[in-house]
Amino acid sequence: MRHDRLWAQGSSRISAIAKCRRAALLFWVIAGCAQAQFLRPPNSFAIDGVPPISEQFVARLQAYTEFKPSSVMAWHPALPSVLIGTRLNDTMQLHMVSAPGQKPVLVTDFPDGIIGASFEPRKGEYLLFETVRRDNEAFQIHRFDLATKALTAISDSKERAGVPAWNRKGDRIVYTTTNVVRSGKYSMQVTKLVLSDPLKPEANKVIGTLEGSRWSDLDFSPDDRMLVFTETLSTNESHIWTLNIASGEKRRITAKNSADSPTVFYGAPK
Repeated sequence: MRHDRLWAQGSSRISAIAKCRRAALLFWVIAGCAQAQFLRPPNSFAIDGVPPISEQFVARLQAYTEFKPSSVMAWHPALPSVLIGTRLNDTMQLHMVSAPGQKPVLVTDFPDGIIGASFEPRKGEYLLFETVRRDNEAFQIHRFDLATKALTAISDSKERAGVPAWNRKGDRIVYTTTNVVRSGKYSMQVTKLVLSDPLKPEANKVIGTLEGSRWSDLDFSPDDRMLVFTETLSTNESHIWTLNIASGEKRRITAKNSADSPTVFYGAPK
């Protein structure tokens, strides 16, 4: 009988300890959930039915998802240096490599990522690059002076700018701009061709307007009087156009496809 009473008392104590442990565990789980931080998606994302994702979960995955590839952006026109793009934290930033085997030196460190860059082609005194904002997906062209580190906007921050193309003289660029569209109605878009002196962006000039938004591959003629560019209609069809910079007159130089002829996709014109 005495042994039975001792066994019962021991069992009760063990049960009480187990209950206390479960209560403590539940307390810590609830406290952890209350303190957990969750990712806030950008305004440009439309999310439906996706549960909240904790920052702690994302941190655990970084060991398997964080890669830092590098790509060559541009060669310096006067020095044996190359500009490369590589990830810094969670955005693409620019680094300079002065010689083979040298460690890349950080050039830019901005909140927005950089998607393309080029040197001023005569002396390489400044860079042009595009940044992409996370909240509205607008691509904006900037000038970055290497000596002073001064940053100057070239294109409108409320529009999506295309990749700029340098003229043969190296003192002007041309680029496309469109409005940022989230409704998918790209056929209603209007694309503007903008001529710019990067040292005087306040004097930017619209030299032509084009229907739609699929215009790219801009290039100057050898005398800097004409532009050539591509209109992309689908993955199987595109056309080549020219534009007189002085008059704004544009002309398609590739034949329009007929109903019984195969479509043609052209590469970037030069």
